[in-house]
Amino acid sequence: MELRITSNDKIALFLVKGKIGWDNSRILDTQIHKMVEKGCSHIIFNLDEVSFLCSGGIGALVYNMKKVQETGGDIYIVSSSDYIQFLFATIGFNIIFSGRIFKSFDEFVDKVLQPKGLSLNLGNSESSLLNTEEHRFNDGAKNAA
Repeated sequence: MELRITSNDKIALFLVKGKIGWDNSRILDTQIHKMVEKGCSHIIFNLDEVSFLCSGGIGALVYNMKKVQETGGDIYIVSSSDYIQFLFATIGFNIIFSGRIFKSFDEFVDKVLQPKGLSLNLGNSESSLLNTEEHRFNDGAKNAA
């Protein structure tokens, strides 16, 4: 999994690529906690390039949705991926996240940010990149040496 997080005071944008398996879901959960502790009340997940999402990843999203809502914010999903749309509909995730799943950023901005007077302008934001495959490979190489 590759995870890029860009955030400002109120908004965190998670761009996720690849497979979110059990180990990666725990990493994702930890990163969500960090953004909530930082004060981000609107957390957006772009799942366009996710090829697999396990139950642990889904659990991390649902569990943290409740935590973010307690701060007056919410978690949103942006994805035009047929896989993600099918998965969410099949397991009823589209009901849990009703009104929080969008097929494009434009739709998300029009329906969520503009009415709340927020901007996705992350120009003066912090950004970090985490590649879990790279970390596993590097950790294995260190252990083998």
